[in-house]
Amino acid sequence: RRVHGDLPQHFLAEQKIFRTAMEAEGTNNALKAIWNQKEFNNACITHFGRLFVILFYAEWQPESKSLLEIFKKYSTTFPDALFLTVEADTLTELAGSFGVETVPTVVFTSSAKTVLKKITEVSPPELFRSIEEQLGIFKVNFENERLLWFARIEDLLGRSSVLLFIKGTPEAPRCGFTETLLGLMSQQGVTYDSFDILSDEGMRNWLRFYSKWKTYPQVFINGKLVGGLDVTKDLITKGKFLEMVPAENKTEDPKAKLMRLISSQKIMVLTNGNPVELEKNESTPEETKRLLKLISERKADFYFYNYAADEGIKPLVEGKGDIQVFVDGKHIGGASELLSHIEAK
Repeated sequence: RRVHGDLPQHFLAEQKIFRTAMEAEGTNNALKAIWNQKEFNNACITHFGRLFVILFYAEWQPESKSLLEIFKKYSTTFPDALFLTVEADTLTELAGSFGVETVPTVVFTSSAKTVLKKITEVSPPELFRSIEEQLGIFKVNFENERLLWFARIEDLLGRSSVLLFIKGTPEAPRCGFTETLLGLMSQQGVTYDSFDILSDEGMRNWLRFYSKWKTYPQVFINGKLVGGLDVTKDLITKGKFLEMVPAENKTEDPKAKLMRLISSQKIMVLTNGNPVELEKNESTPEETKRLLKLISERKADFYFYNYAADEGIKPLVEGKGDIQVFVDGKHIGGASELLSHIEAK
C-alpha cells in the first residue's frame, strides 16, 4: 500500500482510538509511538547512542496491525534498541525523508537520521535477524565513534581553564540563554574561551552524551562540567562561582572595582592624574589646585586614587571633573563641594 496524505474520514475516528491504545504502551521504554516531527526530534536527542528501528505503518491496514504486535514483542527482546512506530499517512514528510513509499516499511537508523537498512517486504523472521545484525554493527561503530569524539572533546577541554559551549559567538550570541551567560561572565570578570555548537552538529550531539547534560549553554571549568545557565546563576548568587574559577581567568569588572574602591575608605577622592602633578600643572583649574594644597596642608584623612591611570575605571569617571569625591561610598560632588566642606570646618 502506497503512502499518501489523504485519509478517508471514517479512518480518522479509528485513528484517535488507535492512538490512545498506542499511548497506553508508554510503560515500555524501548517502544515509542511518534505522532509529530517534534517528538521524533526529541527522541533523537534523548536516545542518542541507540539504534532506532522505525515501523512506518497504516492504522487501517491488517498487515500493519499484525506487524505492530510483533514490533511490541521484539522491543522487549531487544531493549538496547529504540522501537518507534510512525503512522505514515499522518507524518508523510518524515516518511519521505527516509524514502518510505509503501507500508509497512521498517527503517533502521539512529539520531544521525541516515538510513542504515530498509525492509519493505517485512516478515517476522527477517525482522528478527535484521535487528540482531544491525544492533551488533551499530554498537561496534558507535563505540569507535565515541572514542574519537571523546578524545576530541577532552582535547578541547584541556586547552582552556574556562570553556563555554554556546549557541553563536560572544560577538553574536544566537540564543537568549547564551547572551545571559556571557553577560554573567562579564559581570564576574571571568575570561573564557568558547565553542559555537551550532557550527558543528557532531559536537553538539556528542557533547550532550559526554557531559550527560542535554541543554546548552554548558560551562566547563578545569575540564569538568559546572552546568548550564541556571546552575551558574545559582553558584554566583551563593558566592561560590568565583571560588571555582582559576586565578588566571579572573579580571575584576571595572564597575565592581569602582564600587570596591569608593566603599573601601571613609573619604575617597578620585583624581584625573597624580595629585602632586595636578597641583603643579598650569592647566589644572585653580579651584582644584587650591583644594589639593588645602588637603596637603591640613593633612586631611583623605585617600586618593588616580583614575586616569586605570583604563577600566577611566571611562566610568572621565568627563565628570578632575576630582570626584565619595563619602561612605556615596558621591557628594567635585572639587567645589569638597572645598566648601573643608573650609567650613
